[in-house]
This record gives sequence, structure tokens and C-alpha cells, in this order.
Amino acid sequence: MVDFWWPDFNVIGEFDDKHKYTDPRYMNGRTAQQVLYDEKLREDDLRAASHGFTRWPWATAVSPALLRAHLAPAGVH
Repeated sequence: MVDFWWPDFNVIGEFDDKHKYTDPRYMNGRTAQQVLYDEKLREDDLRAASHGFTRWPWATAVSPALLRAHLAPAGVH
């Protein structure tokens, strides 16, 4: 499962906030290093499926102008 999928552009989008890597409620008993490594492996699998991929933080997510500027180079118009 991914956060966003634009099939017309073949692009996957993922939104992440630092809490995913630091809050025990989201870490499921893993260390921050393991959470980060697991996320890297997941992203590698998504990229290997020949999809475009982009990731953005909260500051970008809450700004339509920043999000638009971020998604355009990824091919999402």
C-alpha cells in the first residue's frame, strides 16, 4: 500500500513525518535505524516495479504551492 498513486503519470507519492521514525506508536518495537532501513527496502521495491517515486515532508504537504512545485519534476501535473 502506498500513500498516493497517480496511475496516469505512473508515479507513487509518499508523505512522511519524523514521527514515523521516532514515535514508539509507529515503530512497532523497532529501533529508528531499523525503521529507516525497512523504509529504504520498501522504497527500493517500489522503484524496482518501474514506478516513478517521490517523497515529501509535512512542510511541503501543507503548502499547495510547495507540493505542486515538488510534484511537477516527478511528472505529476
